Amino acid sequence: MAKGFSKLLIIAGLLVIAAVFGVVFYLSRSFLQKGQQPSSTNLETIQPTPQTPQTSSEDLANTSNWKTFNNSKNKYSIKHPPSFEVRSIAETGGVDSVQFSPPNETDSKIVLSWHTKDKKITFSDWTTSYMKNYEKYKILERKSSTTPPPSSLQVISIDTSITLDNKQIGSLFVFIQKDEESIINLSVTNPAEDESLRNVFNQMLSTFELLE
Repeated sequence: MAKGFSKLLIIAGLLVIAAVFGVVFYLSRSFLQKGQQPSSTNLETIQPTPQTPQTSSEDLANTSNWKTFNNSKNKYSIKHPPSFEVRSIAETGGVDSVQFSPPNETDSKIVLSWHTKDKKITFSDWTTSYMKNYEKYKILERKSSTTPPPSSLQVISIDTSITLDNKQIGSLFVFIQKDEESIINLSVTNPAEDESLRNVFNQMLSTFELLE
């Protein structure tokens, strides 16, 4: 009987040891799993913070925040996007020009030039003669119109294109006759597949004003 009791003690001892090992294994496994999983606070920290979408192009439909360029000599004003670089070009041969360039652009630009012509030359003949400077350009369209009242100035617009370095470049020339001696020429040059600068040009043209 003593031997049987000893066997029971051994078996009970083994069961206790097995139970202890089981508890230790379970607790250690739970601890490791808990350590590998970030807490709810950590989850919020590692999740990327939502970014507000940044508009790469300016709001061209609203010119209220545009800058105004005033020319006291020729008495005119015109608005342009605030990011555009404005550079006056030295007057040569009776031409006074201002260049408006988009940021980080080299080929695309908008130019406003003030020309003085001979009274004897008609407005139409003068523009034809001027376009001979661009004889390599293909004229796509030439239109004549007038500005809205009260001034109702004569306007000639000439749309052209040219291929340079295997790239199609478009230029639009808008001529406004102020009087028998003064002609304002606004032009835009940009890649033909990109209409964004031409849209800006039309916006700027709508803000052009002659000052008294």
